[in-house]
Amino acid sequence: MGRLLVIGVDGLGWFNLHGELAQWMTFTRRLCQTRNCVKVRVKWGFSPRNWTLMFSGVDLPWYRKYVKPAGGDRWRLVRRDELPVRFIWDERPDIVVVNVPVVIPPLCLRTRFRPVAYGLPYTFYEWWREVNEVRRHSLTHLKRGENLIACFTVIDRMYHITAKRGTIQRISMELDEVIRQMVTLAERKGYHWMIVSDHGMRRMSEEEVGRVVPRHDMPYIRTVVKAIHEHEPHAIFISSFKWEVKSLHDVYRAIRHVLERLP
Repeated sequence: MGRLLVIGVDGLGWFNLHGELAQWMTFTRRLCQTRNCVKVRVKWGFSPRNWTLMFSGVDLPWYRKYVKPAGGDRWRLVRRDELPVRFIWDERPDIVVVNVPVVIPPLCLRTRFRPVAYGLPYTFYEWWREVNEVRRHSLTHLKRGENLIACFTVIDRMYHITAKRGTIQRISMELDEVIRQMVTLAERKGYHWMIVSDHGMRRMSEEEVGRVVPRHDMPYIRTVVKAIHEHEPHAIFISSFKWEVKSLHDVYRAIRHVLERLP
């Protein structure tokens, strides 16, 4: 019986996977050589807009940030019910949703997983914990044979604030091992699977460490005030099946294509 696994990796782009990360994310890099793998040129580097497009098929030009004005110099988080879209998991209530960053905190449905650090992990411990908590819950749902969409935010969060090779190496190697375990289990159980990203990352500062502070208007979340890397417009799509992908909307079409053929 077929099932679908979608692994989302925020910030994992074509050029960083084929560049610095190639030496540490060896399994994921090898998938690019042995499976269907496409470099996807994105029109913008806005994570909420891109993830929403991939999982709903609807582009929201205004949705560039996870926050919106709340009067004066204050902002607030955008709520799910403010997005005028119907996500793929709204149509298929059998899909388990783990840490999907269409809003902050990331969306979780039909799972006991809860986002790490309100979905904004900015320390080594928080990156490590997110990778391994997503692993633990994802493998549980895969073993049950459930359709699963699971996302990792650590590449984007980590690259924004550090250029330390030792840190990047340890986190990316751990993430690569988790992807290996998820893909291996999915294939053993007969899943269709894909790995998708919303954009890539590129170096913008010669400094080694950035800066993160609590927001003045929402002190329970943190924001980057000095970034080391920025977003770049080349996402990646890797899959166990052939599908032509030229845009993020094509990623949505690929997800629908698989789900419409599943029981």
